[in-house]
Amino acid sequence: MIIHTPTNASATLTPSMGVQIPSPKVITPSPQRSPEPLPVGPIPPNAAEKMTQAFQNVVDELNQQMISTNRNLQFEIDRTINTPIVAVTDKNTGELVRQIPAEAVLRVAHSIENLKGVLYNDQA
Repeated sequence: MIIHTPTNASATLTPSMGVQIPSPKVITPSPQRSPEPLPVGPIPPNAAEKMTQAFQNVVDELNQQMISTNRNLQFEIDRTINTPIVAVTDKNTGELVRQIPAEAVLRVAHSIENLKGVLYNDQA
């Protein structure tokens, strides 16, 4: 951040008046560096597998933390639509209380995924 202080003395009263008002300051943000651009194009198969495995490791670690802290949350990944799923269960019965996204939403997403090849027509 860069702070500019004007040099004119008109904003400051003289000490003989007993009150001194500070001169106004203008603050301009420092130029920020933009982040490195993400690579464009398909992800190489080995990189995609590494990312998938890393994501699965994080999900497994979250599940272990939930078990160790006696929480009723369970995390998983739906590989068909590549989305995380969070399930809240009842502590006493183990019954599913709530799932995010809901089961109906997952069914619709799976149906859309299955129709992707059918909906596309490459003849114009």
